[in-house]
Amino acid sequence: VAPRRCCCLCGADTDLPRQCSGCSAVVYCGAECQRSHWKQAHKRTCALYKSLMQEAPALDLSKEFSFSLGKPCMQDCMWLESAGLHGVGLWQRSCSCKRSVPWGALESTEAWGLDGTLTPVDSALSLVSPLTSWTEYYHARGLSAESRAAILLTFPLTLYHFIEIENQARLQDEAGCYSSDCITVHYLGPERELDMLPLFKETANLLGGDKKLHVAMVGPEVSESLHLNHRIVYEHLTISFHR
Repeated sequence: VAPRRCCCLCGADTDLPRQCSGCSAVVYCGAECQRSHWKQAHKRTCALYKSLMQEAPALDLSKEFSFSLGKPCMQDCMWLESAGLHGVGLWQRSCSCKRSVPWGALESTEAWGLDGTLTPVDSALSLVSPLTSWTEYYHARGLSAESRAAILLTFPLTLYHFIEIENQARLQDEAGCYSSDCITVHYLGPERELDMLPLFKETANLLGGDKKLHVAMVGPEVSESLHLNHRIVYEHLTISFHR
C-alpha cells in the first residue's frame, strides 16, 4: 500500500500524490494545486530542492525515519476543534485555515494549548546516547503516551536527528564530535516552521545545553520583517533569518 502524503499547497491528504518531476521533493493533490504553487513559489526553489534531494543518501533517508508520524501532516479542523486546539498558539499552522496569512506572520504562537504535564519542560537534557524514537523521547521527557506533543515536535526533532547523524558520521571518520562551542545549521526552505520557532529550543535542549545551536533559516518564504529583525536569541539557541 502506498503511503498517504499531503499536498504541498492545500495540505489535503492524498493516496495518489502528484510529484514534482523536477525535484521529486514536493507532492500535490492534483494539477491545479501544482500549477498554482509553481507560480507562487516553487519555480524559485525547485532547483534548490533537487540539489538537496541528491544529498538524501548521505542522511540515510532510505531507512525508516525515527521521528516521523504515521498521521497526515495537516490535522483536520474538526479534530482540532474537538481537542480544543483549533487556532490555538502553536497549533495555528496545523490546518489550512490561515493559509492566507504569510509564513511567520501569525500572532500569539507561543502557547502549547496542552496541560503542562503533557508538554516537555524547557530545560537541557543530559543523554547517555542519542534518542532514536518517539518512545525514547517520551520516556526521557517523562511524557505520557496520550500527549499530542509529537505532532508539533516533528520539525525540531527531525533537526535533532540529522545533527546526530552528522555527529555519528564524524565519530566514525575519527573527526571527533563537534569541537566548536556553537553548532550552525542552515535550514533551507522553512514555511510552517516560521510560526513554530519556540519549538526549536527543544532541539538545543536535547543536545545537552553545553553547546550553542545556531539555526539559520534561509528561503523565499522568510518574511521581510523577520529578515530585517535578523535573529531571535534564546538561552541555548539563536535563530537567524535570510532571504
